[in-house]
Amino acid sequence: MQLKQIIIATNDREKLEKATLGKGCYVTWCALELDDILRVRDRSNVLFLCPKDEEEDDLKRIGLYLRDLCIEDEKIVYIYGSRRGVDILVSKMPVMFTRMYSYASQMPFTVLLDDLAVMEKEMGSDDRPAILLLDDKTEYIEKLRVYLEPFFHIYVNHFDMDELGFMILRSDVILVGMDKKLTLVEYMDIFRVIYHKMKQIGFHLYYLTATNDERDRVNSGNDRSGMAFSREMGEQSVANYLKRKYAKVE
Repeated sequence: MQLKQIIIATNDREKLEKATLGKGCYVTWCALELDDILRVRDRSNVLFLCPKDEEEDDLKRIGLYLRDLCIEDEKIVYIYGSRRGVDILVSKMPVMFTRMYSYASQMPFTVLLDDLAVMEKEMGSDDRPAILLLDDKTEYIEKLRVYLEPFFHIYVNHFDMDELGFMILRSDVILVGMDKKLTLVEYMDIFRVIYHKMKQIGFHLYYLTATNDERDRVNSGNDRSGMAFSREMGEQSVANYLKRKYAKVE
């Protein structure tokens, strides 16, 4: 994921443009208006929204549009600006699809750009396949992580819904889903993202079930809905399968 190409939607370009100088970012600028965002929506996977004194109805329309854009186009959205403007936008966008920085306008915009540069450096320095482990705080997941770590870049999420959507977008190869009781809304949010992610070539979904019978029921479908492993298989067996298939380890 290339993070240097970014879009900044703002009606205060003159002030923010100075903050981007020397940051190594190629910026596409547009007004913080729905028509302008529509014209540049596919130029980057990173979008900065910088509300200042815009009308409430306009911000609501933008937020409703971006709610679906984040899912369909896998946009990573940052929000920076006045407290009021941030609150209006966030009220229309599920927080799991937003990496939200609710800094006041007087805070330095360069802080967000610095964070972006750090992420790019971390991601660019590791060419291992990426796996996101959805962890319900079990001992099993920690053992699995130890076996996989030398061969994969590991992200672990304890079903923190505020960060889960963002992490799914960063994980380019495999998603390993742990079995855990979630609310219906949480399941809907998670699988709405996964549904669109399944369209990405090279992405695979895995489940970890309690028993071999549950594993066999999932695997009987023989399609891209996902493959299941059971806890009875043991952490090393699961890790060995993933290493052989995706890390090309004999």
